[in-house]
Amino acid sequence: MLRRSSLYWHCILIALLLGIATASAQQGTTVPAPGGDSVVVKKDYYDSGALKEEGSFVDGKREGVSRWYFENGFMKAEVFYSGGRRNGSLKLYYSNGKPEREELYRDSLIDGRAVYYEESGAVAIEKHYRSGKLDGLSTFYYPSGKVEVEMNYENDMPAGEARTYYPSGELQSKEQYKGGKSDGLSEFYYETGVLKMQVMYENGMIKSKKEFDENGKITSDRAFPEKK
Repeated sequence: MLRRSSLYWHCILIALLLGIATASAQQGTTVPAPGGDSVVVKKDYYDSGALKEEGSFVDGKREGVSRWYFENGFMKAEVFYSGGRRNGSLKLYYSNGKPEREELYRDSLIDGRAVYYEESGAVAIEKHYRSGKLDGLSTFYYPSGKVEVEMNYENDMPAGEARTYYPSGELQSKEQYKGGKSDGLSEFYYETGVLKMQVMYENGMIKSKKEFDENGKITSDRAFPEKK
């Protein structure tokens, strides 16, 4: 499975490249386009002659769709703009032509469903955003397509119930969150389905913890008094 940290840094690198490409496009070939003197189509090329970037500009700001390409001809990115700001879909691709991520933007803020892919083409992560912040269900997948993690967010913070699963699909844990902190009963399970541990949280602090063996027998029962 593509590690989440690797996917994150890959996304950051692509975003930086898009920013650099915005500046380099100004040095590419400028072709007047229909619609008025202020509208131009700008293209930039690799030293090999292969198309590197193309996009429309109005008064120096990106307008409509801009596309970036790998030197092998496969598309690297496709982004829609309005008044120089991202508005609409953003699609990034791996150098093999398969999708890397799909996002929606409103006034340059990510907004709506976002999907991130393994290089194989399998879905790795699904997230939901509102005005640039995580809001709703985020789901992480194993390469098999089975769910690994389900976590709900409100205003960019974990909220409600989060679940994790074994590669087999069996439930691994159920945890409760409030305001971004663990709050309430968290339960962890053996892959057989037998309860392994119960932890009670309050505002991120452990209040009590019970542990069980694989037969369901309690092996530890502890309370954690508040520190004064």
